[in-house]
Amino acid sequence: MKKTFLILLALITIGIAGCSSKPKENTVTPTPTATPTESVKPTEKPMEGPKDTATPAPTEEAKVDLEIGDTFIQGTFIENTTNSPTTITFMKDGNFTSNVNACTGMVFVEGTYTKDGDTIAISIPAETGVYYIDHDQPFYFTLNGDSIKDKYDGGLSCADVGEYTPE
Repeated sequence: MKKTFLILLALITIGIAGCSSKPKENTVTPTPTATPTESVKPTEKPMEGPKDTATPAPTEEAKVDLEIGDTFIQGTFIENTTNSPTTITFMKDGNFTSNVNACTGMVFVEGTYTKDGDTIAISIPAETGVYYIDHDQPFYFTLNGDSIKDKYDGGLSCADVGEYTPE
């Protein structure tokens, strides 16, 4: 019993000695130093981030009035929807550019078109990575006065509206 008492006393002594030999924790908390910042005027607008990084933005062109000839059409059309509308800009030389609602985002495409009477057929030669755009070509539109309508119920745009009016 005496041995057990001595062993217990030795362990307590070692424990106390071990606890007292611990370094004290730093009780002083560092105070942050102020760094000068630019002041923002309340009338300035905050900078906006990129709108869409997956799609290159089309170049801004001057708005051209709608012109329709026997074999060409010139002007920009916008899909009749507020849900990411597709835009198509036709040029007299048989080329077009379009910012297409492709379900996962807007995709900028360019290609050629032909106009035969009231039918416009567009073709996109470069691969876009969007299956239905790359494999469902050409896309056909019917010219109705100064608007165009997709012949196959919104085939180019994922918004599935298919009706476009001059912008």
